[in-house]
Amino acid sequence: MDIWKKLGLISTTIIVLMIPLSLLINSTYSTYEKKQAEFIGGKECISCHQREYELWKGSDHDNAMAVANDSTVLGDFKNIEVELRGKKHKFYKRDGKFFVYTEGIGGKMKEFPISYTFGVRPLQQYLIPFENGKYQCLPIVWDVNNKKWIDMAGMVYSQEELKPTSWFYWTNQSQNWNGMCAECHSTNLQKNYNLEKDSFNTTWSDINVNCEACHGPGGDHVAEGAARIGTIVSLGDKCDSCVILQICGGCHDDANDPGFEFEVKEKIEKQRHGTLEPGTGKPKTARLAAPRGVEELLSQAFARADAER
Repeated sequence: MDIWKKLGLISTTIIVLMIPLSLLINSTYSTYEKKQAEFIGGKECISCHQREYELWKGSDHDNAMAVANDSTVLGDFKNIEVELRGKKHKFYKRDGKFFVYTEGIGGKMKEFPISYTFGVRPLQQYLIPFENGKYQCLPIVWDVNNKKWIDMAGMVYSQEELKPTSWFYWTNQSQNWNGMCAECHSTNLQKNYNLEKDSFNTTWSDINVNCEACHGPGGDHVAEGAARIGTIVSLGDKCDSCVILQICGGCHDDANDPGFEFEVKEKIEKQRHGTLEPGTGKPKTARLAAPRGVEELLSQAFARADAER
């Protein structure tokens, strides 16, 4: 058999083998696509995880964002007038709703309604609705510890950056909630930005940082007849500094939570929860107990970090 016949036979064999392989790959990919779990909302977790819910309730994650009402707004809106940077700003309520009279587009004083609270301590921010589904972060915030209104923008930006034409001015892109802040304060947030219309139709499954923000979508976990283990991201037996930084680090980075990486040991213990003993599948015997080995792993990690400095 000459060389060309051999090459032809080899090529034909490869093609024949590639066809079923291609079908298998595509079939596997399609199956994978279909099996993507859906977000169901944290309320679906409560019936089985009541203790975890109680630990989470009232936490910073619970209060990461909320509809503005009498139980969520901490700021003083009792017809308060505050002078900041030479201008007087007013905070008040009308018909059960919260309002602020402050500088708006172009620096003109105007009344704005408060739609949402954003964060809870040490400062509480407020979101203002604008056209095209946009929400902007009010630069005047409530200092929870000292119980007073403060000009956060004036503390952070230069005089030039505070001008209405600046990118950093609160009605401009820098302080746009949809594009800049939203993902870290809500669960399963979808920006839904329309470039043509320069508009947002932002949605979430939970307004705050709920169960699925850290553990992933729970659709497969609660499905009828579903296996409970392996259908949700369980951090109970992986709760070391590396995993914590991977899961939490997307939001708790140096820009938004300075020092988080170095305080991670304490953070782990504060956030630890679970109904099963890590790695055993057995009920927990001590609430917030640390799994064996974590202290040793952390000590080793910190020792390595010190040695590398």
